[in-house]
Amino acid sequence: MQASAHPHTLVFDAAGRHLLSSDFGSDRLTVFAVEDGRLKRGMQQFAGEGSGPGACALHPAGASFYAWHELENTLACYRYDAASGIVGERIQRLSFPGSAEGAHSTKALALHPSGRMLYTTQATRNQ
Repeated sequence: MQASAHPHTLVFDAAGRHLLSSDFGSDRLTVFAVEDGRLKRGMQQFAGEGSGPGACALHPAGASFYAWHELENTLACYRYDAASGIVGERIQRLSFPGSAEGAHSTKALALHPSGRMLYTTQATRNQ
């Protein structure tokens, strides 16, 4: 874990009732409830020490939450319960080459409206 929090990406759920956040510095995924125009922290899910969750995206159906873990060079898929605003267990994790060198970094994730394709953007260290 880093010395301090570094919120990275914010994503509203389809109903606008919850705001999901990745925090690169604290290695946590956080869900805030939107109540009367204010944010109330609902829950935090530890993503793994030194994982550095960054770019994230919510599946259009609302049952899966994807997070890129920059320090591990992995993509993780978590269960998400939109009704309760809870990020659950990690159901899949994909590792990508180059994690030791840290030469590439995913800057954004986006899901096709059908939910069948996940797109990423990457930057090399020189960009």
